[in-house]
Amino acid sequence: MRLEGGQERYCRDQIRLLRSRGHDVRPFYVDSKEIRPTGLMSRSKYFLQAIYSSGSKQTIARLVDTWQPDVVHLHNLFPLLSLSVLDELRRLDLPTVMTVHDFHLRCPGRDLFVRGKICERCCGGHYYHAVSLRCVNDRIDESLLHAIICYISDLSDLFLKQIDVFITPSRFLLRKLVSWGVPPERICVVPHFTDLEVHRSVSDVSDGYVAYVGRLAETKGVGTLIRAASLVPDIRFILVGDGPLKGSLTELASRHGARNVEFCGQVPGDRVKELLGGAMFVVAPSEFYETFGLSVIETYALGKPVIASRVGALAEVVEDGSTGYLFEPGNVEELAEKMARLAADPGQRKAMGRNARDVAETRYAAQFHYEGLQNVYRMALRRRGNRG
Repeated sequence: MRLEGGQERYCRDQIRLLRSRGHDVRPFYVDSKEIRPTGLMSRSKYFLQAIYSSGSKQTIARLVDTWQPDVVHLHNLFPLLSLSVLDELRRLDLPTVMTVHDFHLRCPGRDLFVRGKICERCCGGHYYHAVSLRCVNDRIDESLLHAIICYISDLSDLFLKQIDVFITPSRFLLRKLVSWGVPPERICVVPHFTDLEVHRSVSDVSDGYVAYVGRLAETKGVGTLIRAASLVPDIRFILVGDGPLKGSLTELASRHGARNVEFCGQVPGDRVKELLGGAMFVVAPSEFYETFGLSVIETYALGKPVIASRVGALAEVVEDGSTGYLFEPGNVEELAEKMARLAADPGQRKAMGRNARDVAETRYAAQFHYEGLQNVYRMALRRRGNRG
């Protein structure tokens, strides 16, 4: 995986947390962004490695031999680590847990989202749909590759055979895994966490704008936010982040006369915190199934409310009427109305901000996450011992 973005930021923070509690943690990852296969031979090699990487298998064997870990904690195997890692861990009989961040167990495209809509066509094992719909990067070859990986994963059953405990950050994702055949007794919900000191608001004063932080991608519902922003021209909006839709979203803002929308692009982490801290509130308008909402709890820690779409785990993390508001995904008018309502009521914003900070402190502190991880690791060790 690449050490960038929400999932990867969480992995970094988790490693720091475990090390701060005295654990010896050895990360192993491959940055797939550094791989740019060109030509038939190069792409063929890339595809074969994605299906079954002997290199990753050998590397895992060497790491285990020299280090002898008590537990292996997996996050993401695809595309370059591959199922070979599970195969080798099974041979070595090592206790293994896996944090599930997305829907790769049943979705070649990982997001359950295609052509602007939530899609669950492949969830019954019918992965050929991904090829016809070009779900992965709008390419037939890459969609075929990831469909093949899903078929092999199902046939080999390596995930269920090797993973002792699956970790999900939300109850929503737990329910998805159970519907796909993962035994509920082998799933633990361990919500993500945030550093409450790093993300502490220094002032209740806002600078009179609304913030969005995230990728400018189809799944994130930024188009809905821009359309809603055009209906409330007196409110200023700051969009932080970059992505494949930046050009078309800029054109959309121009077309709708949304001169109150400012695109900031990518900014350093400290600046992101400043922008969140200065906002009246933050909007999370996703239109696909979010499996958690890391930026939401970071916003909570700063004492700011969140308006989010009622979809996936966002409907679980945002408490409607208490820490913010929920709206139906894609509903421009409802989003505009709720943004206008909250922008016009500083007392409500302050009360929701206090509630949000309380929730961050009582549910999403690092200590709670650490205790959850320790429980999972003990479960994995017990289960492996019972299997022996």
